[in-house]
Amino acid sequence: VDPTQQQDENWLFGRTGNGKEGFFPSAYAEPISSSTSSSANENSIDTTSQLISGSWAMTVADYQGKTVDKHLSFQKGEMILVREQKDATWYSGQLNQKVGWFPRSYVRPATEVEIQNNKNTAKNTPTTPSSTNAFAPPNGVSSNGDGIALRQAPNIPMIADVYVSIYSYEATDPGDLTFDVNERITVLQRDGDWWTGKIGNRVGTFPSNYVQKVDNPLQETVTAINSFHSKEENRLSFERGQLIYIRKKGDKGWYQGEIRGANQPIQVGWFPASCVHLQNASSPSTPTATYQNTQEYPRYVANFAYEAQQDDELSFPADAILEILDQGGSTGWFKARYNNQTGLVPSTYVKPLEESTP
Repeated sequence: VDPTQQQDENWLFGRTGNGKEGFFPSAYAEPISSSTSSSANENSIDTTSQLISGSWAMTVADYQGKTVDKHLSFQKGEMILVREQKDATWYSGQLNQKVGWFPRSYVRPATEVEIQNNKNTAKNTPTTPSSTNAFAPPNGVSSNGDGIALRQAPNIPMIADVYVSIYSYEATDPGDLTFDVNERITVLQRDGDWWTGKIGNRVGTFPSNYVQKVDNPLQETVTAINSFHSKEENRLSFERGQLIYIRKKGDKGWYQGEIRGANQPIQVGWFPASCVHLQNASSPSTPTATYQNTQEYPRYVANFAYEAQQDDELSFPADAILEILDQGGSTGWFKARYNNQTGLVPSTYVKPLEESTP
């Protein structure tokens, strides 16, 4: 703190260890005690040097993480195990049983005495074993009381809210989500002014005032009437008859879309609008070149994505078109076919294709 720069009692002028300087509210800091300041030159606090993975750091001030799931929150005087370095400002560490990001300026390297005391505290703290049942059936399976295992259908997942970005946002922290204007974001969690969202396979936090709610979250779909192949970056290649979800419409005859497949990453890229035929935005229509139903099995559309939990189950993405081979009575499971694969699917995850058409 440079007292010569002080303009009033409510604001101070200071400089941090990484070279940044400026005014800050005086209520946000307190003077170092006289006993410490007398030897400050000899024992300055190191809040800038590089921390090594596996080393211990001592917190020098309270810190409230920006998000609950991505950042650490701590009080002064706690020990953090350093895991990795993002840049000169941010590190990943473990505090108790939680892992998250924390700013380098809030910690200093721990001394040998502090490390030893921390180890002794951990050894003397008893742990409460979690209650377990050695005879419990595996996940997704229950007993009917006679020792016969019954397969349990999974709970219906919550339908996530879909928002569209009204401003572009560039990540400033390791756990942030970068996006452009008019991108669709599936909101997974709300934590004050910062939300957690997902775009394709990318998940991260972003400011909530950068997006607005989408009234109709169902994406517009198109069917490929001609195949398109390109090796250029940011191009989407596909075969005739594939179903494509529209993300953006350019002003030069190009669309940005995505192709979803079971057990495959989402493919995103631009392609000529002349290669596709627009479908009803609220009806995931079935391209005949992809889904052939020669035996007239009933067709269902997936309301939610499902990841197989057993070897005889079938994975599929949201909006997938499945052929129902056997409805299996009232067990809560259908036998279905998707992408030339056959398996069991939870009946609550799908509905007849006719019901999806208004």
